[in-house]
Amino acid sequence: FEVIPNVVDHGLFKPGTAPKSFDKLRLAHISTLTYQKDPESLCTALTLLKQRNVAFQLDLFGPATKEIKDLMQKAGIAEQVIFHGERPQIELARILGECHALVLYSRYETFGCVIIEANACGIPVVVPDTALMQEIVSPDINGVLVKPHDPIALADALQKMANGDIRFDVDKIRESSLKYGMDVVGKQYVAVYEQLLLQLE
Repeated sequence: FEVIPNVVDHGLFKPGTAPKSFDKLRLAHISTLTYQKDPESLCTALTLLKQRNVAFQLDLFGPATKEIKDLMQKAGIAEQVIFHGERPQIELARILGECHALVLYSRYETFGCVIIEANACGIPVVVPDTALMQEIVSPDINGVLVKPHDPIALADALQKMANGDIRFDVDKIRESSLKYGMDVVGKQYVAVYEQLLLQLE
């Protein structure tokens, strides 16, 4: 088997104007907001942040169903959430570049293209500490690995970020995404096809 990763368009996803200060922690979440993505744990963690008087804003991309809005309302964080719905990639890239971090605390994932897109924008990701995520995310380089299925651990990690206890270098974050560039991954595909052609000779 030859494993070839997904790609990110570095011409579209690039560093923006992410705020340097953490007066208000600005987070992004991009998903279908289904069971797999575990919006319940995200809500619980953000509720804990609010109770700890941590100022934050969540830019939420995905189907803003009545169930999701009710979940945010019940959690008491609806005023901190901006529902963007589904947006073109060019707009998504712009807003990602204005955030402090992407949060994707899924119950399970196959890869998570939004992770490498966020990294291409120069922002870190906050994800569960699973075998898959360990392949994509390196602590202190491009993100934070958090104990899975533990909203308190997620809240703790986000609070450390808000307090400035966890910091990242934009250039190193973006550099971590270069191996997913279209030219790099394209060459991997070419190599596979060339190998197959040799076997046919």
